[in-house]
Amino acid sequence: MMHRRLTTHLLTALTGIMLFSGCERAPDRDFLGSAVVETKTFMVASTVQGPLAAVYIEEGKKVTAGELLAVVDTVPLQFQRDELAAGISEIKATFAAKKAEIEAFSVEVTGREREFSRIDALAAKGSATTQRRDNLSTQLQVARAKLEAARSALKPLAEKEKTLRVKGRTIEYQVHRCFITSPVTGIVLTLFRNSGEVVGPGSPIAEVGVFDTVTADFFVPQPVLSSLAYGQTVRIRIDWDSAGAIVGKYLPATISWIGEEAEFSPKNIQTRPGRNELVFRVRCIAANPSGTLKRGLPVEVWKLP
Repeated sequence: MMHRRLTTHLLTALTGIMLFSGCERAPDRDFLGSAVVETKTFMVASTVQGPLAAVYIEEGKKVTAGELLAVVDTVPLQFQRDELAAGISEIKATFAAKKAEIEAFSVEVTGREREFSRIDALAAKGSATTQRRDNLSTQLQVARAKLEAARSALKPLAEKEKTLRVKGRTIEYQVHRCFITSPVTGIVLTLFRNSGEVVGPGSPIAEVGVFDTVTADFFVPQPVLSSLAYGQTVRIRIDWDSAGAIVGKYLPATISWIGEEAEFSPKNIQTRPGRNELVFRVRCIAANPSGTLKRGLPVEVWKLP
């Protein structure tokens, strides 16, 4: 009787172990591959030459789109701006003088025309000499030439002022580019320059990573590839939390890209079916509003159960 009871208990235990093992192995069919979390990064660089007057960020600091990150010294540009302002003021003064000169020549021409008309009428009647009329005609022509020359001088002045104003807008644009802002909302991953260092066009100032959406690349063999499709929902599994506790938490993700050519399995990717197979790279994208997924975090990608 006792032997039969022990046999029954042993069979029950073995059955439980088999069922448990079956439950553990079944989900493995949903496993797709291991991956490392990646984020979209932006290299923030200077577009002008000069020393950094100020840097307002530190590594690990969260920044928002349009936030001021650093300032390149604007003093040389300020000197150029002052020089242009002085040039424009000089042109305005010359322009005003020419306008007054034109007004004076206009009055002179009007007077000459009136005098010539009076003498011309008298000469026609014989009351004035022809020589006097000719002298007045010459004086009128000279006055008109002076007036035309003064008017012609206004156009080059206007064009010169226009050119200086265009240069002024260029300088203002250069000043604007001295204020380096973040193109996106994210976290400063790397700071490359400090205040006082000289930068030039293209010199990187900082690297900003966007963490509200992350990606993870994993590799699958050809038989598994046929079961995947663009836009398909998968799961990203995190086996530990920030405290190091194993949690097995799943986060939803969507397949956004599938490689068209097979490649050898990378050494840093652990695939369960085998290491020496040709595999296809697949990328999934996941929303990360809480910041749970960190750049470089090892994760697993699973199909939906």
